[in-house]
Amino acid sequence: MSTHKNARRTLWASTPLALLTALLAALVAAGCVGQVRDICQRECECEACSDEDYDDCVEDGKRVEADSKAAGCQTEFEAYSDCADANLVCEGNNSRVNGCFDERAGLTTCVQGTGGP
Repeated sequence: MSTHKNARRTLWASTPLALLTALLAALVAAGCVGQVRDICQRECECEACSDEDYDDCVEDGKRVEADSKAAGCQTEFEAYSDCADANLVCEGNNSRVNGCFDERAGLTTCVQGTGGP
């Protein structure tokens, strides 16, 4: 196992770590690991990332999902993941999510407050 950590940022990495971890926990609980993989696959197709980058993206997503579940924020994680999945665009060799500000804010607020409704 390499000690070198790729500096490439994924969709999940652009979100605060605690939020990402919480986000992924909710996806896993809801059986959304496939959605995380789909998002990472699309991101990697756009950015031509390595297998290691793809694996890092999936692991980051799973971690966020697990943290979201632990914080009781599954609904917020699913809302953000669904939005990110629907609004992920490729521009040149860069992927980004158009919008989803309210969904991301809802997830962040929920996770930081440690608990959903």
